[in-house]
Amino acid sequence: MKSMTAFIENIDANLGYGVRVKTLNGRYLDIKNLYLPTELQFLEKDLRNLVKSNFRRGTVDVSFFRSGSKEDVIFSGDNLKKFKKSYVQIQSFSKGVGVEPPRNLNQFIQLRSQLGLDKEKNSISSEQKTAMLRWFEQSLVKVQEERIREGKSLKKHLMSLIKGIQDHLRDLVKEKENLLKYKKDKLTKKLKSLKLDQGSLKDSGRYEQEVTILVEKSDITEEIIRLKEHLKHFKTLAQKKENVEGAKLYFYTQELLREVNTMGSKLQGSEFTLLVVNMKSLIEQIREQVQNVE
Repeated sequence: MKSMTAFIENIDANLGYGVRVKTLNGRYLDIKNLYLPTELQFLEKDLRNLVKSNFRRGTVDVSFFRSGSKEDVIFSGDNLKKFKKSYVQIQSFSKGVGVEPPRNLNQFIQLRSQLGLDKEKNSISSEQKTAMLRWFEQSLVKVQEERIREGKSLKKHLMSLIKGIQDHLRDLVKEKENLLKYKKDKLTKKLKSLKLDQGSLKDSGRYEQEVTILVEKSDITEEIIRLKEHLKHFKTLAQKKENVEGAKLYFYTQELLREVNTMGSKLQGSEFTLLVVNMKSLIEQIREQVQNVE
């Protein structure tokens, strides 16, 4: 089982870059953000393909950044020459159009980008490109490891919630035998409140007929059988070693809730209501958690 929630930061000093990858839950795979420094933007398609090949579902946020100090990375070697040349171009441009030249580094970089002075394809060598893609894929492996680690904790929590439902269901099955007595007592109290002659009703068979109707309306045998089956399938799916599908777990969670809601409507107003409410509470927690399973 894999969680869809993870965060990693990976820095490669040799490449001079770092990357932060954050994943959150989502029904489909959504690469919400992929931020790249200008000189790496030509890699965007390759990077997106790597993300798609590593994740099935979830919202993915990727942010690359230059490692080390800005002076070490930006103002070194050829970069320094390029920036000096750009600075002269921007100063000339500013005078030509009658606008104030940039006053700080951020304004300078922003204007440089807007004028297209830093759009250079293949600004890194093919060897660097290969190394960059390999390093990014290794970063995604770290994300997967984090998702698996989170998934183990999530699985343990889900199993404890399932056990809680099974315990409440076991108690409900035990108490089900008392349902007939409960309904008879309820009917008797109703008759007394209406001041009807219970003896005459019994003689006519009407009393037993009313009790039978009440019990049939409150019979939850089918719901118990289906609920046990859904719990069994949920556990089997959640305990798979690989390829646990969160969407299927969510489906079974909906079925669990459907059966318990039906029980609640049939047992409404009885002493069994508390057991039903406790089961619904546990299922709601499961529904919230399975939305984070890939």
